[in-house]
Amino acid sequence: MTKNSYNHCPIAVASALLEPRWTMLVLFELWSGNTRFNQFRRGLPNMSPGLLSKRLKEMELNGLVLRQENVATGEVKYSLTETARSLEPIVDALGRWAHRNIDTAPSLECPDVKLLMWNIMREVDPACMPKSKRITILFHFPKLPDFRARQWLICPPNSTVELCAIDPGFDLDAIVTADLTSLTSVWLGCSSLEAEIDSGHIDMAGDPRVEVGIRKWFAGN
Repeated sequence: MTKNSYNHCPIAVASALLEPRWTMLVLFELWSGNTRFNQFRRGLPNMSPGLLSKRLKEMELNGLVLRQENVATGEVKYSLTETARSLEPIVDALGRWAHRNIDTAPSLECPDVKLLMWNIMREVDPACMPKSKRITILFHFPKLPDFRARQWLICPPNSTVELCAIDPGFDLDAIVTADLTSLTSVWLGCSSLEAEIDSGHIDMAGDPRVEVGIRKWFAGN
């Protein structure tokens, strides 16, 4: 392919639009329902605020995001354009292809408990849990330092899932004790929850109905 024909190839043009580092990950944040700068920062802790601001401006210029500012409060929200929304199923298909064909071992070399739990919190379906009361689940990672070893997921009735790094003081409905790499592997689809339980890397205890819900959370990954 000549340089000129490459420049006019639609796939090449699309790749150039999405190529700048972090662009796709910012889109994932938006696809996950996040709309504010600080939410993006929590989901992308290794991305500097300056680079995030730069990428958002580029994405706005390229027709991928809309920036809306409340003049009265100064609050800024970002939303997806129709162009970006139509891209989501394409990227989802690309992700499934990557799971089948690309070695994902590098993703497991340095797992991050905060990033893992943040992604679990925002993507799991609270409808899988019993609806009669608030459900509290402790995720315990014994090999981590004490200040990072415990994370609580709270599923209030008819509401979104919440994540706490400090004990909220609620009665526990289930405890998931896990090796961080093993749970990350399950979440990325590199291994199954059942296989990691059988190998002794993950253990669950508590209300059987909540355990069923947790299994449903991880079954699709």
